[in-house]
Amino acid sequence: MVCPLLFFLFRGYCSYHSGGMTVRCPFCKEKLDFVRAAVYEVSGLIDFFPNGSWEYSDDVWPDDTISEVYCPHCGKNLPLENDEEEIERFFKGELKIALASEIKHLKRNLVLHNGRVYRVVRKKDDAILLEHLDDELIECILETEAEVEVKE
Repeated sequence: MVCPLLFFLFRGYCSYHSGGMTVRCPFCKEKLDFVRAAVYEVSGLIDFFPNGSWEYSDDVWPDDTISEVYCPHCGKNLPLENDEEEIERFFKGELKIALASEIKHLKRNLVLHNGRVYRVVRKKDDAILLEHLDDELIECILETEAEVEVKE
């Protein structure tokens, strides 16, 4: 059975940002206070807020079926899943979205973006979802890679 009303609005407040970090859309560069996610058949819109409250929205969506998370400013599809935990991690700064042209590939699924090493979570069109790795984990991965190369 298809749920008739599955259009969500998640809002991110400063408490979701680590170190006062501002989350921006990689396409339009606008500050993201929230992202929109939609799945299944859309027959109406509901805005869900982090404090658990919700309200009906007067916005109209032109398509009958949608399954995406997108920027509310430019409407571009973001490589986030329609998953509250993943969206919260994005607003906390644990996950980052970058354009493919902005990253440098290192080894396997590791990339360099703005001087930091990330793991690629998923790609969607020109946008890539990245997970920040802590320095100890990066060092361990690089040491393991070096050991493997020496043995070969």
